[in-house]
Amino acid sequence: LAELFAEYLGVKLKTTTLYPQQVMNVLARHQAHFSAIAMRSNETDAYLKFGTSYQTVRERVVCNDDTPRQYEELQDRQIIVAAGSAQDAALRAGRKKFPALSWQVVNQKMSSELLEAAALGDIDCTVANEEQISTMRNFYPEMEASLIIATPSELAWSFPPDFDPELFEKMQEFFDEISENGTLYRLLEQYYGHNDRIVPLDAAAFLTKTNTVLPHYR
Repeated sequence: LAELFAEYLGVKLKTTTLYPQQVMNVLARHQAHFSAIAMRSNETDAYLKFGTSYQTVRERVVCNDDTPRQYEELQDRQIIVAAGSAQDAALRAGRKKFPALSWQVVNQKMSSELLEAAALGDIDCTVANEEQISTMRNFYPEMEASLIIATPSELAWSFPPDFDPELFEKMQEFFDEISENGTLYRLLEQYYGHNDRIVPLDAAAFLTKTNTVLPHYR
């Protein structure tokens, strides 16, 4: 998406890899024009200006065992999420309805890393969106998602509070255009469409054959 936006503007894209908790400081210091990390835009943020929402996903709890079925059960579990992530924001929103909800944030981690850590049993629980969970199930077919945290996250890019109004307007025009001409749908289908077509049984069979069939062709 960011590459397409750069083409739309007629400029060359320069990227910097960041963890979610770094976004706010980098934007405040004007070390970047915007962040393309998918952030939850549902709630107003005093330090970030959110762009046009381009994807809606549900945030769900994933634990390494004994999947919780009731919110009350989360009081006895240790939930870890990436600081500043969409999941961190969703948990803050969820706490308004369930005040006892608690979690721990960690720096220099991505949500996908914590999701794999939960699958491996290195951490108790985490929160991830359904697309992230579905993708990880391709490698850990037995992964089970449970409770939904807060309302679905409206994912968007983020800009500094004193954003460039001309750039922001161009961003809105860009998303309007790719929504209307089907480009956004095709991109989401390209990156996430397989999640709806591959079931855990298929993924498990594939992983088994990579260990039993592929070695014969080395």
